[in-house]
Amino acid sequence: MKNVMTKTTFREIKSSFGRWAAILAIVALGVGFFCGLKMCKDDFVKTGDDYITRLNLYNYELMTTLGLEEEDVDIIADTVGVAAAEGAWSADILFSVRGSEEDGEHVAKLHTLTETVDQLSLTAGRMPDTPQEVIGDCHYFSEADLGKTIFFPSSNDEDTLDLLAYDSYTLVGLANSPAYLNFERGSTSLGSGSVSCFLYLPKEGWDSDIYTEIYVDFQDDFPIFTAEYDENADRMEERLEAAMEAVGQRRYDAIIDEARDKLSDAQAEVDDAQAELDGHKADLAKAKADLADGQREIDDNRKKLADARADLADARKELDENRTKLEDGRKEYEDGLSAYQQEKESTYAQLDGALAAGYMSQQEYEAAKLQADQQFAAAWQELEAARIELETGEARLAEGEKKVADGEAEVADGEKKLKDGEAELADGRKEIADAEKKLAEGEEKIADARRQLRDAEKEIDDIEYPTTYVLGRDTNIGYACFENDSKIVDGIARVFPVFFFLVAALVCMTTMTRMIDEQRTQIGVLKALGYNRSQILRKYVIYSGSAAVLGAVIGYFIGVHLFPWVIWTVYGIMYGFADIIFLYSWPLALGSLLVALLCCVGTTMLSCNAELKEVPAQLIRPKAPQAGKRVLLERVPFIWNRLKFLVKVSIRNTFRYRRRFIMMVIGISGCTALLITGLGIRDSIANVVSAQYDNIYHVDYTVSFQKDMDDAAQQQFLKETNSVVADALFLYTSSVDARANDLTKSINLVVCDESDDISGFISLYNDDGPIAYPSAGQGVINSNMAEKLGISAGDSLTVYDSDRNEMTVEITALCDNYVYNYLYIARETYEENWGPMEINSAFVLGVENEDGQIADPHSDSTVLLDARNVSAVSITSDFRNRIDTMMKSLNYIVALVVASAGALAFIVLYNLTNINITERIREIATIKVLGFYSNETAQYVFRENILLTAIAALVGIPLGRLLHAYVMAQVKIDMLSFDVHVEPVSYLIGILITFVFAFLVNLVMQRKLSHVSMTESLKSIE
Repeated sequence: MKNVMTKTTFREIKSSFGRWAAILAIVALGVGFFCGLKMCKDDFVKTGDDYITRLNLYNYELMTTLGLEEEDVDIIADTVGVAAAEGAWSADILFSVRGSEEDGEHVAKLHTLTETVDQLSLTAGRMPDTPQEVIGDCHYFSEADLGKTIFFPSSNDEDTLDLLAYDSYTLVGLANSPAYLNFERGSTSLGSGSVSCFLYLPKEGWDSDIYTEIYVDFQDDFPIFTAEYDENADRMEERLEAAMEAVGQRRYDAIIDEARDKLSDAQAEVDDAQAELDGHKADLAKAKADLADGQREIDDNRKKLADARADLADARKELDENRTKLEDGRKEYEDGLSAYQQEKESTYAQLDGALAAGYMSQQEYEAAKLQADQQFAAAWQELEAARIELETGEARLAEGEKKVADGEAEVADGEKKLKDGEAELADGRKEIADAEKKLAEGEEKIADARRQLRDAEKEIDDIEYPTTYVLGRDTNIGYACFENDSKIVDGIARVFPVFFFLVAALVCMTTMTRMIDEQRTQIGVLKALGYNRSQILRKYVIYSGSAAVLGAVIGYFIGVHLFPWVIWTVYGIMYGFADIIFLYSWPLALGSLLVALLCCVGTTMLSCNAELKEVPAQLIRPKAPQAGKRVLLERVPFIWNRLKFLVKVSIRNTFRYRRRFIMMVIGISGCTALLITGLGIRDSIANVVSAQYDNIYHVDYTVSFQKDMDDAAQQQFLKETNSVVADALFLYTSSVDARANDLTKSINLVVCDESDDISGFISLYNDDGPIAYPSAGQGVINSNMAEKLGISAGDSLTVYDSDRNEMTVEITALCDNYVYNYLYIARETYEENWGPMEINSAFVLGVENEDGQIADPHSDSTVLLDARNVSAVSITSDFRNRIDTMMKSLNYIVALVVASAGALAFIVLYNLTNINITERIREIATIKVLGFYSNETAQYVFRENILLTAIAALVGIPLGRLLHAYVMAQVKIDMLSFDVHVEPVSYLIGILITFVFAFLVNLVMQRKLSHVSMTESLKSIE
């Protein structure tokens, strides 16, 4: 008997394969959709966990405001539960690529190539072999950049440059980093406020003994995003906080001791310098005394020289007088001698002549001669006396000449001594002046040194106890976003699959109820033949159960591969760090199978129990047809009376069978709702780019400057770029942390003067209209970020800059914005809280051609880059294209939802139409006997389907709207917000697709109608 019933069951499946296949298909679709979406999170998390474990992403990152040393690393490494601790350096830095076609400076996050923690996944090139080589971000650099030089310009902060051993490094490899799971690279106070990429340097490429952080790896390794991991992280956080307190105390004491030692050494140097200065003062005083003595000596020498010159003048005068007298005496002597000789010769000649002539006697001659001799002897004595006097005069003249010569020598010597003394005195004065100047400089330096010592001592006293930071993985942007995004799909999986299962249960219930109703007579015969309840029930349980089991198996294995793969492909735009790992959850598979069996077998047993309670005689008799009732439309004669007879019949039949009506409406409306939801997702994400860049953000270029741009620098910039700049707004932009309701989010801060007209660059508005730029103490934030932070207009918001300086503003309005998140404040607000504001950015509108377009934005951007003080230029059109590409990739998910909803709609319509035709086979045969043509018969039957489809589609509109709103609430991306809405055309398309599937089903089922035999109407139930 069992074999007979088993054969009968399989014959039933064969004879009604379409009905059985419909149950299988809808179960497969429901299970596949549910399990596929449900496994997405597990697959994503497993993929991420495998990637993070393989590359050993740090569990905690430890920092202090005073830096860390190797001794601190040892303290952390000795903490219970720590498997490894490794010191590292990191810094935000401006860089440029030599040999690249792209000019300008960009911001990179520098990291250290560690040995155990935070390993890299190499995608191209090789690892560094020398200290002057670097690994780059594979999502920023390309293989064409390998071998190029990464240059760190002097415009960087000196403290940052001091950390590095070199000012340039060679790019030798590209890699993924587990610290950057998504495309976000973080925020910075440099450049445009966002980090462009990461760079990893070997430890030898750094030049510092003070680490900026310590990476910690736990001994206990638990899967990410699990309660076990969180509990272990909480335990370790307490231990690490205690260890960091010890590290902070040690580091504080070491810095204070080192500072005081340096201060003591500096004090000793100042004291030594003071002592040396005092010695110089004594030497200067002695030099001044010596200079005074020298001055007195010079004055004495000058007086002596004057006396010597006076004596020399007197001697020269006396010498001249003596020389004149000598000359006169010599002349007088010579003249007297000559006269003496002449007179003597003449006298003796006359005597001799007179003697010879006889004029005198010899006696007279002798007497005259004696007398002459006496006269001449007396004259000669006079001449001799004159000669002696002349010789004496010559002697006195020679003595006078010697005296003059000696005087001249004495004067020359005095003049030389005076000149040498004056020169020596001048040198002394100069040396004293120099010494006084050096002494004054020394005193000033010592005074400055003493002031610096006082300042240093005050700074030492002002050194605060270090703040320590114990940062877990949840503070890593990529890690936190990955957890959030993996939950998004899980949230969607809580709605869509449940809807599918509900529709599957309803369809299965309808199918099996109608099947049992059709085989009511057969069940009565089986009972009459002696088959018990369980034997009869088993036939229908096997029928529905086999479809459920096979459908669940097929749906599970297809779903757990197809859905995660498609969605991971889409997520690859944001992540894409590894190929997805497919997991199999046997509890989920068993649960899905049990739910499928419950939906199919459970409804089957409920339907059979109602029939099996009746006696065979009652079951063999056919049920009385359901009584017809007047429909509401009949109460509107104006319309009802104008309808054709067959139309009236179709309308009555539509509302006559309430169960079929309800099942049809629920099933088809659910399909329509799913279609509208899928199309609505496309509507909500498709216009993000145009809504942002056509209606809100009108900027063509965002320019970042190296230093503060005052009015003169702004005018210079506009002058240099007037060929490509139509207008520019100079302002301050940076990335800050916003905190409210115990939530912290990164947000872009925009600060400009309240008087500036920002409307030409950014339109601030919401559904209520334009928004005025905020005044002092106020702020305007985009609605997406406000929703995430749980704030609204009138609430306060606290923001922190990169140095953890705090500022609180009152949110006056929420503005629309779809790409990134922004907080707008006035310059006065910034300066009241954080001090003077620097102009570091400019929003630029480019020069457009006749078509209202910028001909070549990349060419124009080079003009901007060449301008003075420009560090980087961001082209809006490039970023717009990247976002647009990302949005288009989400169409995969939309297509998946629409295809699944369409398949569900087709199955539901096919199954319900098949049931409708099967249970009305005699009615159809009868109207054929009555002379209805094939088209008329099809219209008679399918008109009800179309009417039910129309009613169900209308019901599906509000249902789809609600479902779409819920789904979009689950789809959250930090950098994007969506204009959650459904376009009217999407409602229309959803309804049209539903009708298309209805017509397709009608077309497929028309063949079945044509095969209905008219002889069926002549068969008697009895």
